[in-house]
Amino acid sequence: LNMYKVLAKVENAHSDSIWSVAWAGDRIVSGSVDESVKVWSVEGLPEVRPLYSFEGHQMGAVGVATDAAGTRAAVSSLDGRIRVLDISNGSYVSTIEPPPAECWQLALSRDGTTLATGGQSGKLSLWDVASSQTRTSFDSHNKFIYSVALSPNGRYLASGTMDGLVYLYDIIESKLVIKFDVHAMPVRSLSFAPESNLLLSGSDDGHISVIDLAQLKVGQSLSGHQSWVLSVAFSPSGLFLASGSSDNTVKIWNLTSKTCVQTFTSHADAVWSVAYSPDGSKLVSGSDDKSLHIYECPLR
Repeated sequence: LNMYKVLAKVENAHSDSIWSVAWAGDRIVSGSVDESVKVWSVEGLPEVRPLYSFEGHQMGAVGVATDAAGTRAAVSSLDGRIRVLDISNGSYVSTIEPPPAECWQLALSRDGTTLATGGQSGKLSLWDVASSQTRTSFDSHNKFIYSVALSPNGRYLASGTMDGLVYLYDIIESKLVIKFDVHAMPVRSLSFAPESNLLLSGSDDGHISVIDLAQLKVGQSLSGHQSWVLSVAFSPSGLFLASGSSDNTVKIWNLTSKTCVQTFTSHADAVWSVAYSPDGSKLVSGSDDKSLHIYECPLR
């Protein structure tokens, strides 16, 4: 019964590369180089229905992050602006304008109140979503920050840099806890475990690292992609992880056995983003081939 399978493909979901996908309840949010962010209903799978389209993310939408309730999304675009969207009714909530080169990727806290940003300037910031004001900034990087993540328990902020380092910050104490020299190349993606006890990093070196936050040690790395690992995501159960790569594949890994249990080869180009549904039964991927693919995932 435990079968992985492709449930749906939305070909030409966007008119250009899809760089970021996220779930918002039973909806999917996708951001594209075509300067739009789209919201999709997947209630009637295999039918996927477009609900809303948010235009005007100049030069392309890079990062999309959603809150746990599935009502809000924050989007970073190449023009440097962050827009907060209401996914339930298709309206814009607010725009945050960080200084130039400070927002490439972003993460949103589960309660939707706090936003983390990092970018070319190497500055890592926490923002208060309601007031659009900076709460805290960390200047310990002098390198392009490619990836950011917030832990589900609200304690930690992580960033991944161009030179393969992963930084871990304690938000409550506003300090750098440790930096891990994990990868030989840029860290494209970070994902905290649901229990906030592990951190995944995916890199251009083709490896996925599992960092133990209790021991502050780098565990075994997962290898199998033939090219850059562009996106990593923990399953909500914490038992599996998914990865997307420029080798055009999506892989599912069993965390206990540290093995790849499924490889999807349905995309025709690089897979920039993967995300699990809140219950972990589905996965969505977005690709340079302009399509969204949705997969069924066994829960154990």
